[in-house]
Amino acid sequence: MEVYDNDKKNTKHYTDHTVKKEFFPRSELNDWLPLWEKIVFFLLGYIGINIFSFILQRILFATPLAVFKNGLFLGFTTLGSVLINFFTYFLLVLSFCLFLFFDRRKTYKKFFSQFKCKSTYLYGLIGFGCILAFQLILGNIYQATIPFYGSNSNQNGIEEMTKAYPVLLFIMTVFFAPFVEELTYRIGIVDTIGHKYKFRWLGILASALIFGAIHANLFSAYINFTDIVSDSKATAEAIEQAKIAIYNEWLNLPIYIGSGFLLGLTYAKSGKISASFMAHMGVNMFSMIVTIIQNSLAK
Repeated sequence: MEVYDNDKKNTKHYTDHTVKKEFFPRSELNDWLPLWEKIVFFLLGYIGINIFSFILQRILFATPLAVFKNGLFLGFTTLGSVLINFFTYFLLVLSFCLFLFFDRRKTYKKFFSQFKCKSTYLYGLIGFGCILAFQLILGNIYQATIPFYGSNSNQNGIEEMTKAYPVLLFIMTVFFAPFVEELTYRIGIVDTIGHKYKFRWLGILASALIFGAIHANLFSAYINFTDIVSDSKATAEAIEQAKIAIYNEWLNLPIYIGSGFLLGLTYAKSGKISASFMAHMGVNMFSMIVTIIQNSLAK
């Protein structure tokens, strides 16, 4: 395996028998990328999604896709929300690809060559199975014990947009999102914190917590609850629904954190970002297929 030497600014080779065996094997990209570049991966994904989304919202703000009532902005139509999400992830994919291809060490070759390895698909399948089992088990426990349990606002939004524009959401959710999020949270966090292999577990845990947090809308749920409570015309039912929405955000948070942890573990244990990408893509594909089938049966 080739490893980039940050001090000498060149590459060197090592063989497995020269490396002490650890629980986590050597990760080619962790050894190849300098620390600053891993940090850029995280910042590009974490901050970039907000910047691109903000720019697209400003663009659509002056179109019929923005909804107003009495001069007050209420949000975007379903099509507007779909376009903002789709092109936000499209621009992120494009940004990451430019970063990979224009890297002077030609990192894109390291990334795409991993898909030629059989272990990529083996670990990807194992990761997919573990994540799916975890989500189904915890979800069924919730449903059996908590009468009001349901999806959080993130999942509800995806389901609503999928119902209206399934092709765009399928492309975004199955291909764009896993690509962006694996580079952002696995390379960007697992490898940044776990740059030295003794901190690998800490990197996996940190990436899981942040991955869970970005898929939960606790702040928005609390703001919505506060607005409804402060409205003198709000009904008791509306207040109760807003309260349930907060509960569901908290209940779904462990599902996202656990999924993020298993994706990080898949990456670290396989040593290949391609494996966690395949696992992530498989989970999202399964979810999308189920959603599309449910929408078709509901017609």
